[in-house]
Amino acid sequence: MGRFLGDGLVTPGSATAHAIDGDVQSASLGKLGHMRLLKDARVYRQIKEWVSAIEDGAAKKRAAAAP
Repeated sequence: MGRFLGDGLVTPGSATAHAIDGDVQSASLGKLGHMRLLKDARVYRQIKEWVSAIEDGAAKKRAAAAP
């Protein structure tokens, strides 16, 4: 039911980044209420993965630009 109604604070349609233009990524983590996002290890793993990908991309750009 949460898949359709959201967690009571945010609906699934509002929580997804599909309406945002640009380089946007999202992840779907089932059975998590809005407040549990603050403590769930899966959330932190996903954020770490995204940040690592950004850092890796930046390092590759710097290496490519170096003489």
